Amino acid sequence: MAFAFAAVPASNGGQCGKCFQLTFTGEGHYSSTNANTKKLKGKKLIIMATNIGGDVQQGQFDIMIPGGGVGMFNGCSSMGWGAQGEQYGGLLSDCEKESNYNAGTYAKCLTEKCNKAFSNDEQAKKGCMFLVDYMQSACNPEHNYVEVECPQVLKDRY
Repeated sequence: MAFAFAAVPASNGGQCGKCFQLTFTGEGHYSSTNANTKKLKGKKLIIMATNIGGDVQQGQFDIMIPGGGVGMFNGCSSMGWGAQGEQYGGLLSDCEKESNYNAGTYAKCLTEKCNKAFSNDEQAKKGCMFLVDYMQSACNPEHNYVEVECPQVLKDRY
């Protein structure tokens, strides 16, 4: 079990402060099912909706992970961090393109990029490494979700 914050569709703006448990199916969105997404099958992530996104689709949660992309409004671009990668998909998207979509190389590539981009911010580096360690370097994994009571760990950090 892991915990994170996420943006929800703008049409669901009233969901800010609500929590959802995502259970990963082992499949990838955009035809991106590979060994990385398969490793996620059955893993759970509880997120708290803390933001909205005009570009976030129904049933989608934009998980806020350092190095995961700056999004529509180029968020966090002034934090003093290194390169953040593609606007959508961040450092992992860079690794996908650089390796010609060879999923077996993503973890090593992403680890190197997290270490470089966040060399001066240990907490942000740990956040970026969440994408490697817990999320298995899987891009846009499919999930099922249900609303749950927000755990104290998320309430305390909100």
